[in-house]
Amino acid sequence: QLKYKRLVLNTHKWVLSFPVHVPIDALVDEMKKIVEMEEKQDWKITHDPYNRTTQFIVVHTRNQFPETEYYLKKWAELPFFDQNINNFVLLSAQYEQVQRLKSWDAIHKIPQE
Repeated sequence: QLKYKRLVLNTHKWVLSFPVHVPIDALVDEMKKIVEMEEKQDWKITHDPYNRTTQFIVVHTRNQFPETEYYLKKWAELPFFDQNINNFVLLSAQYEQVQRLKSWDAIHKIPQE
């Protein structure tokens, strides 16, 4: 059995779920601008495919839990951004499981630290 070994850091992935028909590349660029203005240099924002119907915008943070409510309000003014979007914060290892298994149920099977 293959085991994944990884240095465990306090690295979080804030996952925001969008339908695939939403054009999110421009949205990601605008979200990045807001994060840069807030001087969150240790944050990275990516567009990650999930499956045929869903795509993710993922905010990668290091050594801090993201201020989700604050940024949901700031980003709510951007086109195509819904403040009530399905979103959740995971540890990096949990996000890796979600992507590998293509199941959000994996979130509940991994012990929280």
